[in-house]
Amino acid sequence: MVRVSPLPAVEDADGYAGWSYRPTREEIRRECERDEYRSGSKTYDEGGVLFAELSRGEIVAAVRGYYRNEAVHLDDNTRRHRCSCRNSAWVSGHCEHVVAVLLYMADNMEDIEDAEQVRLDSADTLLERAPPADLRDFVADRLRNDPVMYSDFLKRFKLSDAGIPRNYARLLKNLYGKYGDQVRGTVRFGRLFKIIRQRREMGMHAETTSAYRTILESIHGHMDMFDDDQYYADCLAEALEGMADSVAREDLPPDKKRDHISYLFSRCTDIWYDDYWPHYRMALEAICDTPADLEYWRSLVKGRLDADPDTAVRAGLHHMEAHILHTTGSTEAALDLLSGHYSEDRDLCLKYALLLRHAGPVRARRAGEQILAAYPDDVDVIKELLPLYDDSSPAYPRILGRVFLATGEWEYLSTLKRLSRDWSRTLKEMAGELARSGRHERVVDMYLKEGMHHEAMGAVESANDIDIYEKYVGRLAKMHPERYAQAYGNKVRIFIKVRSARDHYENARRHLESIRDIPRSEAAFRKLLSVIRAEHSRKYVLQEVLRGL
Repeated sequence: MVRVSPLPAVEDADGYAGWSYRPTREEIRRECERDEYRSGSKTYDEGGVLFAELSRGEIVAAVRGYYRNEAVHLDDNTRRHRCSCRNSAWVSGHCEHVVAVLLYMADNMEDIEDAEQVRLDSADTLLERAPPADLRDFVADRLRNDPVMYSDFLKRFKLSDAGIPRNYARLLKNLYGKYGDQVRGTVRFGRLFKIIRQRREMGMHAETTSAYRTILESIHGHMDMFDDDQYYADCLAEALEGMADSVAREDLPPDKKRDHISYLFSRCTDIWYDDYWPHYRMALEAICDTPADLEYWRSLVKGRLDADPDTAVRAGLHHMEAHILHTTGSTEAALDLLSGHYSEDRDLCLKYALLLRHAGPVRARRAGEQILAAYPDDVDVIKELLPLYDDSSPAYPRILGRVFLATGEWEYLSTLKRLSRDWSRTLKEMAGELARSGRHERVVDMYLKEGMHHEAMGAVESANDIDIYEKYVGRLAKMHPERYAQAYGNKVRIFIKVRSARDHYENARRHLESIRDIPRSEAAFRKLLSVIRAEHSRKYVLQEVLRGL
């Protein structure tokens, strides 16, 4: 047996004093269980310690195990020994692999220290002899594959990786690779967007522009998958908005910006992506902020129209051209263009209605009447036309009425009341329109807003809907208690006959409780309950549900 005694510590230039922990075999045996020592000793004797290297107070070793090689770390400062084997956490003292390394140290410590000294002494010479290009590749490979070295490298040279360009194509590939083909509903871009936003705030606009384009291409590459929750659509919109903002911040010259304009234009006019045209068009409008940009964009539009006048995306092209003409000060030309095409496409019509605000009042109102004839029931179009009119316009009340009927927004009704010459007649016409379309609650609300409780009661009675009685019992029943209780009770009697089921009867009980709470209706309620029980005396489930009322 070889006993290795502690040697006096001699510090080197970096303050390292050399390895001090040198136990004998007897000391090793006392620090572990008998079986572990026996197995570890056997492993060592059979050459199971594959290597052991010393580096500034730590020995790293590899030991042959039953199923794999185990990694052992010995720390001279803390005397803590770690092993990658399963038993290390359970045994009392050292596991067999640590024992094998300690025994190897006891017999070979001088060789281990000598090997470290050779490594320390030869570092400068090796660096001088290594070809610079090969040395750079070697260091780069270690930085990629060794997180500890990467962290030490940043600290040693006081560097930061915050401003280093990211490989977004690789990030996306890794992101999708986690899920295979099950992309929708699983892949989330939140972390990636956060990284890009941080880069954008750091002023790395060229990188973020490229990053957003990479995301757009990735999303389009998976458009054949389901997107039921519209998550991909939302991400695409965010990427387009971010790309436009990055291009604007980059302040590119016109010739450099043309690549982005061409890219967005190609997507904006691709029939496969028609659901996303508005997002691409808004991105184009955001980045084309100089006359040169707009002129180039218009050349792309005209080139596409000249090449294929009957293209399926013609409406979108006309929309773009109208925007360009208006932005460059040619609003009259834009209006002339849209006047011939607005009836072909709803978005074109909305654009036309918006631009008509810049036209003279005569032209604007004449065009407005034509638009109303083409889109009589489109609320968004009608709302867009409202600014073309004022109180003196004969068509203004008619348009206000249409908007109120479609939206139920009271501000339009209030303005209509102010302009109406015969408000009672106007109100009656509005109520008739709403009732014919089945919007009885809006009729009731309209009458209540006007303080016309008798008419509101009539609207409730004509609705043929039991739930409407429950909704307005608190607001109308106190003014017409007997009439309300009578009409409500008749609805409940009809309701009970519709279906035979406990849940249906429970709903009927709820309505009866609402009637019972109407002020001054006690007698009418008792009579109603007696009639219902008599009419359905053999419906035992109903009788049970009504018990206690």
